[in-house]
Amino acid sequence: MNKVIVRKFTALAAAMMCISTAAVSAYASPVIVDETERTHSTVVLDKPVLVEETERQVYDVVEFLPGDVNGNGKVNVTDITLCVAHVKGIRLLDDISAADLNGDGVVDVTDINLLSAKVKGKG
Repeated sequence: MNKVIVRKFTALAAAMMCISTAAVSAYASPVIVDETERTHSTVVLDKPVLVEETERQVYDVVEFLPGDVNGNGKVNVTDITLCVAHVKGIRLLDDISAADLNGDGVVDVTDINLLSAKVKGKG
């Protein structure tokens, strides 16, 4: 009966060594095994060093037709009217991405001129 307990203990000890070896293997040299004495040792060279922290950001991808301010799939006079109302401060746009035709981050008279040319077929 003692032999059964010793074998189970030996198996448990071997499993524990595998787990501890896996835990330090990220920054340790390979395990050195001495079969004559049945000992295991791990030589830790250096602790891992954090080189750079990065931040993961998630972006929503929104597709739009440049100049289609109201999102109906067409660029027309209604879109010009909405841009003019935004520039005058009468009715601000929720999302200016379709109205900002020159890509400067602001909807202004330049964008209205570009949108007008687009509606006329010259842009």
